[in-house]
Amino acid sequence: MNRKEAAISAFTRMAALLRAERTIAGIAAELDLLDPVEVPAAELARIARQLQLDRPTRRSFISAGLVFLARDAHDAPLYCAARIAGAIGPDDLLRARRNAELLKQATGIAAQAVAAGDRYEDNLDWDGVVWFQLEDL
Repeated sequence: MNRKEAAISAFTRMAALLRAERTIAGIAAELDLLDPVEVPAAELARIARQLQLDRPTRRSFISAGLVFLARDAHDAPLYCAARIAGAIGPDDLLRARRNAELLKQATGIAAQAVAAGDRYEDNLDWDGVVWFQLEDL
């Protein structure tokens, strides 16, 4: 990899990290949550192993989009499992719900499903899922 490619790659990683941090902070603010901390992929892999998920579900869960742990207004812990996509569709809502349920099942901690994107399809079943509008960096 030459210097130019390395610089572009580093910039891309930094932009992705900044967007993730801003998205976590934005969702936490929207839901009145305190002290959000991103759950790393290694922890999601540990949870997936604990739940003995089949390979496709495990892969999907570990690459969930964005998972963080925060505290609610009553100081109780709460996971947020966010599915992030440009356009949110029915499969995104199902995946967010499933990931929130898996987190709750594995940890005993309440979990909220979130769909974050630029837009969403019409006539979606939002039951149990919170919408979050992504902002441009």
